[in-house]
Amino acid sequence: MKAVNPDAYIVAEVWHEDPRYLQGDQFDAFMNYPLAAAITSFTGASHLDRRVLRQHFGLDSSIFPIDGPEFAERVERGLGIYDPAAVAVQLNLLDTHDTPRFLSMTSEDVASLRLATILQMTLPGAPSIYYGDEIGMRGEQDPGCRGAFPWDDRASWDLDLLSFTTGAVAARHANPVLRRGSYRTVAAWGAAMAFLRGPVTGVPGPAVVVALNAGNAAVPLDLDLPELARRRLVAVPWAGMPEVPMGGVPVEDGRATVLIPPRAGLLLRADAG
Repeated sequence: MKAVNPDAYIVAEVWHEDPRYLQGDQFDAFMNYPLAAAITSFTGASHLDRRVLRQHFGLDSSIFPIDGPEFAERVERGLGIYDPAAVAVQLNLLDTHDTPRFLSMTSEDVASLRLATILQMTLPGAPSIYYGDEIGMRGEQDPGCRGAFPWDDRASWDLDLLSFTTGAVAARHANPVLRRGSYRTVAAWGAAMAFLRGPVTGVPGPAVVVALNAGNAAVPLDLDLPELARRRLVAVPWAGMPEVPMGGVPVEDGRATVLIPPRAGLLLRADAG
């Protein structure tokens, strides 16, 4: 295949971590099920439906409530065991034709899906939206997860969720660091965590901080940002995202504190102070 098209993308259906197959001589990437399990465990921690998870042979043991620090640890492990070139193209999914749909795994909690979508669009890798998630399709284990897209039933579409997902995709395209920038965890406490996607050689545009709160109460999160000293964090807005203080949040002495509403996330672009 590579002889015919050197740019061909070969993704393997491997459900577990295994660096042996991503050395450059076999596959380019995996379907990133370990990251999907971590995202679901974090964003849906208080809404997981164990009845639905038990329908799948592996999800009942790999998806369970985790907090911000554990989620950050699992992300960093996934980024660290593979070559950066493989990390950059891992197929980051939330669900597939072989799993229950995300909303069915999380008791149909749309806030969990919004948080998961933010992570899917901002973490290193290649995001893959399973058709219908963007309009709130439900579906338990096969054949429920393989239901046809409801083209003729537009009244069933969650248009607010569609608008939110469209905004998240647009934010990824508008900020190159979300596609090819560096990654560093900058805070993890309780039900919240934040990370920095920073510029690298050949990647234009400012750094972006992604901060999420999967808990049910607002959280003031202290961010460690020495590389952004004297900058100001300004919201990257789209429909359904919470607002931040007018004028943004200053980074003073390499630190900034952001108040994250419950069950919400923030994208903050580093502008000149």
